Amino acid sequence: MSRRSRRQWLEIEQIGDVHVAKFNTRHILDEDKLQGIGDQLLCLGKQAGHQRLILNLDGVERLSTEVVGKFLTLHRTVKSKGGRLSLCNVRPNVFEVFKICAISKVLLLYDTEQEALQSFDAGVLA
Repeated sequence: MSRRSRRQWLEIEQIGDVHVAKFNTRHILDEDKLQGIGDQLLCLGKQAGHQRLILNLDGVERLSTEVVGKFLTLHRTVKSKGGRLSLCNVRPNVFEVFKICAISKVLLLYDTEQEALQSFDAGVLA
């Protein structure tokens, strides 16, 4: 009997009191990835200590609008705990999806991870 292993789609790094999640995939389009990433984001948002969170999209070339919904759910979860979610390293073609979904009106987007990290030190609110 074979056991199906569950792939981790996110790599989490702690920098000071900020948690940075990086994606381990270039394309977030198929249902299995969407479900796995959604589950990991939900878990991440519920974990204690993840009130300051950055999603680093470096390397993500394509994603579905369903993922945007999962980002917004994570944003609401983190915000309800008094925290903030920011995104960084968004490629132009991914940004087009964000524009269509108007995500930039809700979430803070930064060009680099360093800028996103500095925004927490500057006390930027979302």
